[in-house]
Amino acid sequence: MKIQRRFAPTGGLFEPDSVACFPGMRRFKEMYEKMITDAEKSLKEPNLNPDMKKSYEEQITSSKKALEDLNKPQESSLSEDDLNLIKKYKPQIDEATKKYKPKTGGNY
Repeated sequence: MKIQRRFAPTGGLFEPDSVACFPGMRRFKEMYEKMITDAEKSLKEPNLNPDMKKSYEEQITSSKKALEDLNKPQESSLSEDDLNLIKKYKPQIDEATKKYKPKTGGNY
């Protein structure tokens, strides 16, 4: 079994079930929040036709559902035994990650 490890930009391991663990998820969350805000703002326009009103309401509903799905705990690609090993050796893993972090600042 291949173990997928995810690293924070600072070099530490993310918790496997956090939203921040998955690259780009934070951007998706911000995008959905902006879509909701923009649609709610557009709904306040006085001359809004019924079709556009329905479209904005659907956009708000689907964006809220997507946000809800993003906030649900994600299934980990690590087994329970692997997670226990990571928890047990987290201080050593963090230390090694800091020690061997590339000089360019990139993730690995």
